[in-house]
Amino acid sequence: MINYNNYLYNRFRKMILGTHPIAAIDVGSNAIRLLVGEVSKQGELIYIEKIREPVRLGGDVFSEGKISSAIESKALKAFKKFRKKMDQYAVDEVKAVATSAVREAENGLEFVEEIKSKVGIEIEVIDAIQEAELVQKAVDTKINCLNKNVLIMDIGGGSVEFIYSESDKIKAVDSFPFGTVRSLKKSIKNSKSIKETLEELNPLLKNFFNTLPSPPDVFVGTGGNMVCMGYLRTQMFKKTNSQKIKRKELKTLIQELEKLSIQERQMKFRLKPDRADVILPASYAVFQVMEALDMNEMLIPQVGLREGVLIATSEKYRSS
Repeated sequence: MINYNNYLYNRFRKMILGTHPIAAIDVGSNAIRLLVGEVSKQGELIYIEKIREPVRLGGDVFSEGKISSAIESKALKAFKKFRKKMDQYAVDEVKAVATSAVREAENGLEFVEEIKSKVGIEIEVIDAIQEAELVQKAVDTKINCLNKNVLIMDIGGGSVEFIYSESDKIKAVDSFPFGTVRSLKKSIKNSKSIKETLEELNPLLKNFFNTLPSPPDVFVGTGGNMVCMGYLRTQMFKKTNSQKIKRKELKTLIQELEKLSIQERQMKFRLKPDRADVILPASYAVFQVMEALDMNEMLIPQVGLREGVLIATSEKYRSS
């Protein structure tokens, strides 16, 4: 049931203060994420609440080609939870976007229709270019990219996106099918280690980097795995700043993760089960990029696609 005390309070805020509660949903390959925000009468966007549900849509898609009924049920349950939360906040508008798992699923359109008919939330299936533009929006709010060449690496469950910009202007975008969940599935199918599987990414990276007009000055990582790397930096190296990681620190982190089973990673670092298995392939992929570009540091602004979606949704309220 809706918490009517919160609902009435938020209705009151909207009427008296002129606020606009809005929400963004990122239907990713590893997790489905909700972000609720509020646009003030003055046009300021404030993040209110984040919820993450570890549905792992890509688990079946990247091995069987479709979303199973069991995973669809989990996704539906997550969306109903999100709907209840948004009703609590009296949300004016919600924007939901889906990435590679839904894009590639044989029954992706049926899944989208199921969510719309049963929960009333319409999902837009976006391509890699749209995803890159939204991630860039989020990063721009955290990092001053003026007069800098910036490379953003966004690791999802299904794909790895790269966004290269010069002074906030996107100049190049590329996407590779080496997301963490996909890579795990591929390594099992081909009886290879995760490291061997991800080595297939190297020639693709080399070709892409050769097309860039100039080497990047700044390397930025977005997505839940990057945030996790920042967290692990504080745990392993007793650092206070979780919004960056050094290449030498990442190398040590990889060596430590390789020694541990998934269960041991959960216990030692207090990682969730659906993070403990994908953090190693994500770390490998980041290290490959840092090596290829000779970058000694990755910035972790702790924003990603859902923040970009919320920012894009807020723009019409902020300009009115």
